[in-house]
Parts: sequence; structure tokens; C-alpha cells
Amino acid sequence: MTATPADTAPPDRLSAQRQALIAQRLRRAGAGTPAPAAIPRLPAGAAPPISFAQERLWFMEQLSAGTTAYVMRTAVRLRGRLDLDALHLALDDVAARHDSLRTYFPAADDGRPVVRIAERVSVPFRVVPLGTHAGTDVLGWARAVTTADSGAFDLTRPPLLRATVVEIGPDDHVVHVAMHHIVSDGWSRPVLLGDWAALYAARTGLGASPEPLPVQYGDYADWQRRRLSGAAAERDLTYWRQELAGLPPIELPTDRPRPAQQGADGAGHKIRLPDELVEALRRLGREHGATLYMTLLAGLHTLLYRVTGQRDVAVGSPVAGRLRPELERLVGLFVNMLTLRAGIRPDMTFAELLAQTRERVLAALGHQELPFERLVQDLNVERDTSRSPLFQVLFGMHNSEGPAGAWPGGLTALRYGLQVTSTRHDLSLYVDDRADGMWGVFGYRTDLFDAGTVARLATGYRRLLAAAAARPDTPLADLDLMDRAERSAVLRLGAGPRPASARPGDDAGTLDAVIAPHVAATPDAPAVVSGETTLTYRALDAGANRVAAWLRGRGVGRGSLVGVCLEQAPELATVLLGVLRAGGAYVPLDAEQPAARLASMVDDARPTLVLTTTELAGRFGAAPVVCLDRVREQIAQHGAAPPDPVAGPDDLAYVIYTSGSTGRPKGVAVAHRQVRRYLDGVGARFEPAPGARWALLQSLSFDFAVTVFYLGLATGGCVHLVPRRCTGDELAAYLRQHHVDYLKMTPSHLAALATEVPATALTPARALILGGEASRLDWAAELAAGPAAVFNHYGPTEATVGITVQRVEPSAGGSGATPIGVPLPHARVYVLDERLRPVPIGVPGEIYAGGDRLARGYLGRPALTAERFRPDPYADEPGARMYATGDLGRWRADGSLEFLGRRDGQVKVRGTGSSWARWRRRWPRVPAWARRSRCCAATGSSATCSAYRARPSRATRICAASSPRRCRST
Repeated sequence: MTATPADTAPPDRLSAQRQALIAQRLRRAGAGTPAPAAIPRLPAGAAPPISFAQERLWFMEQLSAGTTAYVMRTAVRLRGRLDLDALHLALDDVAARHDSLRTYFPAADDGRPVVRIAERVSVPFRVVPLGTHAGTDVLGWARAVTTADSGAFDLTRPPLLRATVVEIGPDDHVVHVAMHHIVSDGWSRPVLLGDWAALYAARTGLGASPEPLPVQYGDYADWQRRRLSGAAAERDLTYWRQELAGLPPIELPTDRPRPAQQGADGAGHKIRLPDELVEALRRLGREHGATLYMTLLAGLHTLLYRVTGQRDVAVGSPVAGRLRPELERLVGLFVNMLTLRAGIRPDMTFAELLAQTRERVLAALGHQELPFERLVQDLNVERDTSRSPLFQVLFGMHNSEGPAGAWPGGLTALRYGLQVTSTRHDLSLYVDDRADGMWGVFGYRTDLFDAGTVARLATGYRRLLAAAAARPDTPLADLDLMDRAERSAVLRLGAGPRPASARPGDDAGTLDAVIAPHVAATPDAPAVVSGETTLTYRALDAGANRVAAWLRGRGVGRGSLVGVCLEQAPELATVLLGVLRAGGAYVPLDAEQPAARLASMVDDARPTLVLTTTELAGRFGAAPVVCLDRVREQIAQHGAAPPDPVAGPDDLAYVIYTSGSTGRPKGVAVAHRQVRRYLDGVGARFEPAPGARWALLQSLSFDFAVTVFYLGLATGGCVHLVPRRCTGDELAAYLRQHHVDYLKMTPSHLAALATEVPATALTPARALILGGEASRLDWAAELAAGPAAVFNHYGPTEATVGITVQRVEPSAGGSGATPIGVPLPHARVYVLDERLRPVPIGVPGEIYAGGDRLARGYLGRPALTAERFRPDPYADEPGARMYATGDLGRWRADGSLEFLGRRDGQVKVRGTGSSWARWRRRWPRVPAWARRSRCCAATGSSATCSAYRARPSRATRICAASSPRRCRST
């Protein structure tokens, strides 16, 4: 690792781990436990084995050839007259003293690494003179030089060590050393610097050489291999198997998707813990018999719980691995990693978590000698090249204050801080206890995190510690993660504005009245086109009036529900508006749904009648059915004059059934006013051109279609009812022939059609609106590079079609999901935790929809309505509600919202929600089903879900479909 926070200084010799070990040794001494036998020396000339840690690190290096993730760096600033020749020779003497610094690792014939030790090496030693940099920012220049000296090593060529000396003044130098981690660790740095100073003194005649070392690293590796084949290792394994059973990976709120190959580039963010906070934490620890290390670790566990929502989290922590005194003066890879787990309940207090942390840390230290590499092998951890095994977050504590060795000849040595440039873990926190205060450095992978995100995490950590110190008996879920100003700022992100073009009374009419201005102003303009048939606004208005009059004669009035199951035809438009003008609300029914599902919806809605065709008449159970193809003449006999209005803006306009996570449809009841407000808000965001052409491909049973149908008519446009089963070629030809301006589609539907023609041929002239499911940002950005604007539109049916919109810019990059944008006018959006409190920017939570256009609720299901439509604690208006969407999301730093998936594991295929449970119930009926099957689902470019049967050598797809009922063997 290149200059990680832990690598800039030696470990604290009285760390929490060592305090625990001292206590453990005292207990053993009191019990009469004999001192352990000394580590034996290998016979002269015997080849040492590779240690467990070296073996795993060698393997990781092979996976990422040329990586700098395992380059360790340290630096010291030497003031005074420096003999550079003696300094170089002294470094060669250090390498001669420590076998590990002359060790290299060629591969044997079987491909496995072997250990070889060179007899003598000359350490690469580069001097960079001040030269023309005098008078400039020499410290900045020196930092740039040392940062650049972090290149990879070749493990087959010794030495795995090099030095660079940067002159920043006549008697002022920065000495930088880079070593490969396979031959060193954090403890090794002060050992190397101390030996270098002593051997420099010997070279300059100012001191004696240090005493020979009692053992070398090869002796330790041989002893370790022998020891770990006995009962002691089995006891440690038994403990760790139980402690880590079922440990899930932590899913940090990263800014970018995790690449398939783990990255190594890193950076760091430094924070200072106020002195009064540190003292309060020390006091809290003493009250609970815990060290400061344990208290800070409990704080990190709390942070991870709060920003991920996971109640089972683990953090890795390094221990020196030098339990025997003969190992303390060696340079080598001894460090071991402990996986420290925390089981969290929302009502658990910080004091309770601290007690748990204390017990688990002490227990882990009692079993620390088992190498992490051996543990990973024994647990058979699934290999994942995108992340480190067992834990992805690292925590450590050390003390970097003080001189960097006793250098002779009047030299003053000071530690020289290095920038974090590389990391092996997603996130790390190293706390440094210095004379000028307690500092923490959050290291992070730059391929996963932005600097601002880590800065917010660091601030949240400090805030949680302060809250815990002040109120240790407060539940973890109630500790403050944001201050009042940040909380207010987050709430402002979710407040949708009123459109600047809003006019009083825009939401006062009924939905069918949106065509009235155009009937008066442009009666002969086309309103609806289907095939060869065109309805003008005059004809649409008259047809709707006739249907309304006929419906009233059939008993339809204010509040009546009317089922509508029709194909894409002009008649559909007149029927929908006619139902509204009769005072009723329509219940759109999709003829492509299974008959049993349609019958279930009709049975739940109990409509006054169902309007359909003779072909579909037998699919609606016992409901009264009217076949429109048999009563057209009756309808035509009614006059074209508008009927007296009986419905108002607060009456129902439609009831749309959603699939529901359980598979049982729920009828979402939406009033006229809410749809008018939606049109008002979305119109302000899209700014559609008057008289534009809109293409509708979806069934009206999907509220996705409300945008196109009603916004097109409300703006005097022409709505084209396009056959839903058209191919990519057919749609491209239709868009081109009819000069369509606006099109709304699900990403998967568009991507499926784009397999037949280029996606650019499927984009309209003015705007493409994506919605109904997630889409990939890079894919959407490619579409946005064309002439049409691309919008991503999000929202649940319960919040009236949509609540946020994001315009996709062609320059948008990244392979993650397209942001779902900012709230529309009349909408409020919250991202809340399980206690219904706002979460900080970047932290996942459940999306709640508020504002003044929520649906009335679920038809005939008051208990479910009360469960999902809750009082809004953040609204100023009395009686305001918010809807629990069940969707996970988070606020981005730019103020837009990001969709992260479903809480219940539901997926959307072509915009229709479906639970994994329904798929799993279907798959066992497929002949090729096997117990170890898996399901894969992609967003943005996949129109199906697939099941795969796992085999040792390959995965075979056994099922692919766009809905569970269509799942068949492939």
C-alpha cells in the first residue's frame, strides 16, 4: 500500500491491542504458564519457506500485475550536514542485516512461488538535487517527487527496496524509502529507520554497529508453518469459524459501481477530533472498561450501520503479529488482520455496543496468531476480485509523533508525512494520537468514492462520536448524524417548486376539461391518430360527450367505476374522456393480462360495468360487461352537446391496479386534481411545444401512459396510438413518417427494439422520456447525444405518475444508473431512515413521496392505505401525507436523486413490478430447474429475467422471460 495512513508511522507501542495482550500475559503468568520456547534457527543453507501472508500477497500481485497497492512508503526529513555516500552504504548494510530485504520470489516449475535470498544487494539510491527549484515551493516540489516514487516492484528481482533523497536545502533533505509489502509492514518502518541511523553512525565513525539479530524472517516463516499444523491452530480456527459464520459483505454507499477488478488508486481525508471530545471518549471508555481504541471502533461500527442500514457489519484491524520479543527488531511481513464483527439492533445503545465491542476485541486478540490467509482458506471464502475478503473497511490506531530515529552528527530527524496514493480496501480509518491532537485519516478507493463523499462520512463519524459521548444510553438509530443546518438543507433538496407558469385554477377543473381550450381555439386540429383514422379536437369532444350521455343512461354517475379494456384505437380516447364526463372514474384493464388476474381486478373494483369488445367479453368474471362493438349505434344516437358536469376536481379520475409485491393487485385511486397538478408540474419541466406529436405505445392500465395521453392533449398536441406489438423497424418507420416529437418508453423496451435498428432511429424529434425502471447512465448519455433531449422520469403510481425528472446530458459519464432527478412542482421527496428521519447526502434510505398530489389511497383497503400513506412530519400543511414507496435511493452531491433498488427485492421488467418470490415459485416447474439455480437481472438494456443452473464448469440458462407466467425452458 502506498502511503496509507497506517504506513506513515510506527504503531503505538501501547495500543489497545497491546494493552489487552499485557493483561492476557499477566493472567498466564499468574497461572504459572511457562514462557514459550524460542523460535529455532534454520540450518545453514536451508531454503526458508514462504509465509502464509507472503503467499497470499504474491498471489494477489499476480492477479494485478504492475499494481502499486502493495508498495509501502516512509520518509524522514534530515536537517544538518548529510554524507550521501555513507547514507547509501548504510542502507546497503541494512539490507545485509535483514534477509527479508534481500529476498525475492521466483516461480517454480509448478507455478508456485519460492523464496530466494540474495547474498548481497546494492539498494537503488537516487539523489534529486534542488537545482532550479530553489526559491520555489520546495516542500511541495519534494512532495511531488516522493509521491512519484511509488512505482511497482518486480518480485523476481531483488532488492524489493529503493530510496530517493530530495535536496530541499544545502543542509536539508527528505529521505524517501519505498518497499514492497511482501518483505515489510508498518512496524518495519521504524525498525528500518533505526537500523539505518545506527549503521550510518557506524559508517561515519560516530557509533557502533547494532548487535546481530537472533533470528531472521525465514526462521519465523518455518516456525509459523510448523506451529499452525497443531492443536493451537485448530482452536483458533474453531473460534473464527463460529465468529464469522454467515458474515455478509458490507455494501458501502459508493459513488460509482464496483468494477470487476479491485482498484488500487487511493486518496485520504484528514479530520481532527477536538481535545474535549477525545477526553470525553476516554472517560466513556474507562466507565465501561474499554480502551479508546475500542470506543473509536464502536463509533466506526455505528457509522457503517447508519450509512448502509446493515445490522451485521465487520471491520478489519491490523495487529503487529510480533508476540515474541525476538521478532520485534526484524524487518518483515508479520502484520496480521483481525475481522472484528458487530451485531447491531436499532434500539441498541452505544454503551451496549461498546460492551459488545470490548468483548469481541479481547476474544479476537486471544486468537490473533492464526494468519488471516489461513483463515480465508479455511472458510472457503468465495473469490471476488472486486473486493477484499471478509471485510472491506479497515480500522487502526497508532502514534506517529516523535523523532524518526537517533541520527548522529548533529542531524535532526523529523517524520515527513506522505500523501495517500494507494489502498487495498474500500475505506480505511487510521487514528493518529499526536502531541497536537487526535487526527483521523479516512483512506478510500478513488474508483469508488468522490472526495466530497468521504469528507461527509468523516464529518458524520465525528458527529456520531460526539453524540455517543454525550448520550451513551441513546439508541444507535437516534444518534445525530446531521446537525440542524444539514438536515434543513437535505429537506430543501426534496421540496419541489411551483412552476413559474402556474396560473390560478390550473388544477381546479376535471381531467377531461384539458381539451376544452383546444376545442375552442383549434377544433379542426388533429387530437388522436390510430392507423388511418384521425380524430380532431372537435370530433374527440363530441365523441366523449356522446359516450358520457350514453353512460349516464346506463347508471354511471359521480363516483361510479367503469372498467375499460380496449385496444389502441380512437375509440379508446373517446371512452376515457366520456367516462370522466359522465362523472365516473375509469379502471383501465390490460387485455394481455391473464384472465384470472383480470377477473381478480374486476372483483376487487366492482365496477358499474366493463366496456370492452366481443372478443374479450368472457374474461371479467361476473361483472356486467358491455361490448362496444355492439352498441356503437346506440352511442351515436346521443347528442354531441356536453352533459351537465357532476364531478369535481376532488372526485376520482381513475383507479389503476399495480402488481404489488405479493402478487395481489392493488387499486390506486387518483383524483382529477392530482392528475391536473401532475400535468402542470411535468409540463413545466418538459416544456412541450404546442401542437406537437406524441406517440403512445403503452396500455392505459399502466400510468406510465398518462404522461403522453393527457399532456399531449393538454398542450393541443396530437396523440398517436401506436400498436403495442410493433417491431423496432416498424416503430422507427412510424416515428419518421409521422414526425413524432415526443416518445415515452421503458429502457428495456427501447433496448429490446434497438437490437433490430439503431437506437438513434427510435428517438423522436424533440424529447425521449425514459421511465418505469432504472437505466444505465452511459447508455442514456449516448441517446442524449442525438437531436432529442432525454429525460429520466421517476415516480410510483401512488404519487400520480411521477415525482422527479432528470435531463440526461450527452457528457454524462459512468456505468451506474441514471439519476432520477429533482422533484417536480407540487411534489415533495424525502429519503428517510427506518426511524423516518432524513439521511445525509450520499446515504441510502427509503424514498417517500409527499406533496399535494398523492393518490387518495388503495381502493377498498383502508388498512393498507394507512400503512403506506403516512402523516408527513415535515410538511407545514395540516393533514399532509407522505407515501412510502418501498424504493431505496439517496441524494447525490449535485442535488439529484439516485434510485438504488427495492427494499422488498422486487424487480421491474418493462416497467411492471414483479417480486422475486413469484419468479422463484415459477422456476421449479421448469424441467431444467436445479437446486443451485441463480437469477440474473440487468437494468437499462435487458428485457427479460433469466434463471441459470450452476454447474462446476459453466452456467446454463434454463429460463428467460419478461414475466413469471411466461417462463419456459430455453
